Amino acid sequence: MTFKIFSVPVKISFLFPAAITFLMVTSIKEAALISFVSAFFHEIGHLLAIKKLGGKIKNIEFGAFGGRITLSGESGLTLKGEAAAAFAGPAVNFIFSAVFLVCFLFTGNKSVLLPIAINLGMGFFNLFPISTLDGGRIFSALLHMRFSDRTCDIVLNTVSAIFLLIILFFGFLLIMRKGGNFSLLVTCSYLVIFGFVRATD
Repeated sequence: MTFKIFSVPVKISFLFPAAITFLMVTSIKEAALISFVSAFFHEIGHLLAIKKLGGKIKNIEFGAFGGRITLSGESGLTLKGEAAAAFAGPAVNFIFSAVFLVCFLFTGNKSVLLPIAINLGMGFFNLFPISTLDGGRIFSALLHMRFSDRTCDIVLNTVSAIFLLIILFFGFLLIMRKGGNFSLLVTCSYLVIFGFVRATD
């Protein structure tokens, strides 16, 4: 399925609804739906920031692991603009968390605690300095302001590897615990595979 948002082509892979269905069957239905809605608006945050900063977007694609924005060859963004656009996605998640928190404080409705937790988790996780995440793009932009491309690549790849190892470690701890799950290991595997695919584009 292909359509446009703010004149930007948006492609939804068949894997996107398949992933939603899988998560709804294997986990808490509400959590799966909230996660994908939050991921959608996360990408809209990037889109609006890039458009506002004068960037050029080729397309947005939603697949099995959420959304991905592809910039045109000449993105039109400065390094500061790239960092700001990368932060816009997590910023949307933090705003959502704040809105739901206000709702909880005024109503005491505990059903809003789940979207608060999901959006906070999504926002903070995306700020990890891993090359395939928003935090990695922010870190890369900051590095390129001061160092050569080669130095930036070495530092970013090293830091990314360290954080991926940390995620793997906690993933194994979750599995070893009674009632643990494979979510962190699956996430880490995706980040590694996605990083390899991007590197070979």
